[in-house]
Amino acid sequence: MKSYPKTNKESIQINYEEFLKNFMVQYKLSNPTSLDVNFTRNWNKEILFITKFPPTIGGVATQEYWRARRLALSGYKVRVITNANEAENNLTNNNWGYDDLSWLNFNVDETGGLLRTYFIEPSMEDGKFIGKHQHTPIDKMSQSKLYGLSLSVIKKYKSSVIISGYLEPYGAVAAELSKNYNIPMYQHFAGSDLERLSNIFEIGFRFKDVFSTSTLISTTWDKVARVLSMGVPIHRIIPIPAPTLLPEELFNSKGDYLYQKRDLSELVIGAYGKYNHYKGFEELLKAILLISQKGQKVKLLLILADEIDESNEIHKLIKELVEKELLILKSGIPPWKIPTFIRSCDAVCLLESGFPISTHAPITPLEIAMCGACPIFSEEMFNKIRIKGFKKDENCLVLEDPKDIAKLANIIMVNQKKIMNIKEKISIVGEENLGITSWDEYIKNIERLSILEMSNYEEKQNNLTSFTEKIYIIFCFFPLSLTYLKQLNQEEGINDWIRNYSYNSYDPIHIAKEFSVFLKSKMKKLDFFAREAILYESGKVECIFISNTLDCDKFQSDLTRINFIKEKENYEYRLRYIPIILTLNSNLVDCYNFIFHTTTRIKMTERKSYIFISTNGMSYKVLDLTEKENLFINALIKNKVVTEEEISGYYKLKKNLLYYNILEKVKKG
Repeated sequence: MKSYPKTNKESIQINYEEFLKNFMVQYKLSNPTSLDVNFTRNWNKEILFITKFPPTIGGVATQEYWRARRLALSGYKVRVITNANEAENNLTNNNWGYDDLSWLNFNVDETGGLLRTYFIEPSMEDGKFIGKHQHTPIDKMSQSKLYGLSLSVIKKYKSSVIISGYLEPYGAVAAELSKNYNIPMYQHFAGSDLERLSNIFEIGFRFKDVFSTSTLISTTWDKVARVLSMGVPIHRIIPIPAPTLLPEELFNSKGDYLYQKRDLSELVIGAYGKYNHYKGFEELLKAILLISQKGQKVKLLLILADEIDESNEIHKLIKELVEKELLILKSGIPPWKIPTFIRSCDAVCLLESGFPISTHAPITPLEIAMCGACPIFSEEMFNKIRIKGFKKDENCLVLEDPKDIAKLANIIMVNQKKIMNIKEKISIVGEENLGITSWDEYIKNIERLSILEMSNYEEKQNNLTSFTEKIYIIFCFFPLSLTYLKQLNQEEGINDWIRNYSYNSYDPIHIAKEFSVFLKSKMKKLDFFAREAILYESGKVECIFISNTLDCDKFQSDLTRINFIKEKENYEYRLRYIPIILTLNSNLVDCYNFIFHTTTRIKMTERKSYIFISTNGMSYKVLDLTEKENLFINALIKNKVVTEEEISGYYKLKKNLLYYNILEKVKKG
């Protein structure tokens, strides 16, 4: 049964550009990057990267390489410390020759720049720990080795700036070095840092410390609220991500090929990346088989990395396609050879579906466009793209459900002519995006840090000093609510509240929580969509606020029981703290993450309950609850203890509650 509030509208259309426009106005007004410091350091152009790097595969390692390379070409002395040689073989680029090594170490005579890559000593050889590395309990000692190697470089070359592109373990090492040796630190990070790793209780607290140490933090503007929720001062946050770089002299439609087709009527479909079942590799293999069975000449060019269990169906599929000469399978290749792969393909597929990291927005679509292949996206991937210019059925193909083998095969078969036409014009998208880069901002920040004397860098930890800083903070937490209220001309009282609000310390999440109370007090006067936006964004804030007060001792005692008490015992479950549950009447939850990337329609729908959960304030998750799950959670909230048998029917919910440390196991009786 549908329950709709009274309103004269059935839906509203939200555009990403309006959000960004309003946000950047507040950011520029608050001027958070102005530092009241004495610039006294001597700048020797020595930059130390501590980061993920080739031969490790993946978007972070690749982009860090292109940034380091361009800095070196621009005249900077770039030294990279990495543990890339300790990555598992299936997660590295194995097809290297001696000519590839020159990409990691080179001098630039024209500018005086250079790139040097320093690898730590690996702890394992042929799957076994090297004798001198053995200790109990055993691990690879990555942080200690990265720290020691970095320290030797700092001592010799007097590094002026440390850059870290990933929080674990690189940001943790960079933070220690920055604190101990008074070197400014520039931190940026990937989606999996916040979405996955931070949900490990101890790692989350470590990451908070890294952020508190970082001199500057660069991120996408829609993640600023998460950084602010950790208490990071405004003037340390840059809402402009590290630049996305692809050298035009390599990434273009002309050049060498990894595979040259002999029959021009043959259609070559490509896919590449780390294997997981969210990326549609199995479905694509089955679709290629189906296309071949229908008589169309087709070949799949596949670069597949990561360890795959031999019992996995994909092994059988790969063997079958190889035997039928429908598949060319390659392991990882270096970033500078990716263009040879893309140029070999008529179309390249990105078929993510149900990927657990909502912020995952790879650079792959731009790589494909610049090298002149037709992109075939899943609907999910298409909605995540931040690169401008992709249009359905004009310069890319989009498949709503990539799990549907017949539809996947069909979109390839019936669009062969369109694929060839798209190949001819897709490079325009790449060219248009080449000029859209944050490179100048990146260089400006590095130059700024290079002459920063850390001893003179004082934090603004007292009361917020300006109206614009406060409005910037609440805009970060309530972008949809404030933007929509502005469109409705319903801003009455907001400016007065912000101007008059004061708190005795710098605590953005506290400010956001108090502002949510004020917004909710206005809701009776607002329309349906404004109320929904306020409820949802207030729920996020309340969730993070609660998780920041998580009882560490209770969590540790639970771990102690799990680690040391091995005998089987009966357990009961109870809540560690009361989570936030909301009932909404719109599809706002499904649309929210996409609002920031595309034009989205929010519309009325059936009443639905949602639970907001978070581990430690670094990230949050929203789960929709069935009617039975909602009753079950409310029973737990009323201090009812449930047994293993009673909770067995709520496996997925139980798993999430335990994962986010909301649910705890207690010994029965």
